[in-house]
Amino acid sequence: MSKIILNQNFLKPENDLSNDKDQVDPFYEVIWQKTKIQLAEVVKNVVWKAWIEPLEFQAYKDYVLYLSANSSLIKNRAETQYYETIFLAASN
Repeated sequence: MSKIILNQNFLKPENDLSNDKDQVDPFYEVIWQKTKIQLAEVVKNVVWKAWIEPLEFQAYKDYVLYLSANSSLIKNRAETQYYETIFLAASN
């Protein structure tokens, strides 16, 4: 994986990568769930609940992991403070 893109505007159809549920690859969604389990083991529980658990898988295309967050606060925190942690776990 070379990049993670977070999209806090996933409620708007034009920005929602999972608009067509048939396009969401269940294989990569399972991989993301396993990645989240790995993240839960390496970050504090309070960090997990507040900043990692709310992130939702949208797509994995061209070596880019697309995640969504339901608020800009979660998106910004994930990008600025937990990007490397998420990136390393997702790369494994």
